[in-house]
Amino acid sequence: MGRVTEIHKAHGWNTSRISRELLKQGIRLSERTIWKYIPKKRETRPIKRYPKREYGRLEQLQLDVKGRIYIGKQKLYPIGIIDRGTRVASTELKPSFKAENIIEACERFINSYGKPKTIKTDNHRCFRSRKFNAWLERSGIQHRYIRNKSPWQNGYIESFFKTMEVEFLRENFFTTIDEAYGRMDEFVNDYNATRYHTAIKCTPHEKFNSIEDDTMTDLSKMSIP
Repeated sequence: MGRVTEIHKAHGWNTSRISRELLKQGIRLSERTIWKYIPKKRETRPIKRYPKREYGRLEQLQLDVKGRIYIGKQKLYPIGIIDRGTRVASTELKPSFKAENIIEACERFINSYGKPKTIKTDNHRCFRSRKFNAWLERSGIQHRYIRNKSPWQNGYIESFFKTMEVEFLRENFFTTIDEAYGRMDEFVNDYNATRYHTAIKCTPHEKFNSIEDDTMTDLSKMSIP
């Protein structure tokens, strides 16, 4: 192995030439074996790093429905919405995820924060319904779908649901529906106005208000459910 390395460094020969030279010295090695012993030149290719896209306020909302929770025998479905650029979030507890309930949740968010450019969802039938898409068209909002079985493409709302599950749903027990509604509003207000987000280095409301816009609403002076 040392002799192969020495010859290759000295002359830069290929495997067949090195094999013939070694044969003259009484060493019989196949070209395949010599190839294993030749030091390989590994060219380091520069890694292309593309700048992370920064989303503006209300540029894209991510919308999804979390699995049901029970209040006694009553089923409720959290319908979650989050603004990708500012992390401002909203949640509605509904007895089903029919199109009219999803539209109502979206309209409540819009009344509080403003109309988004796009809404991104998965491919569940509730988001593919004619009623929901007709409402989006009337409202002038573009609809974007993620790829099938790719929940990470809606990662911000998935992360919000995980926080809700770990820090809120597992830590609370509700005896009435009104109690669940009130405690959910408290959690969402705390998430938006108090919770520090390391990604945006502030609270969602602070991020929302930091973006210049003539029609901007000052959220620091109001409690938004």
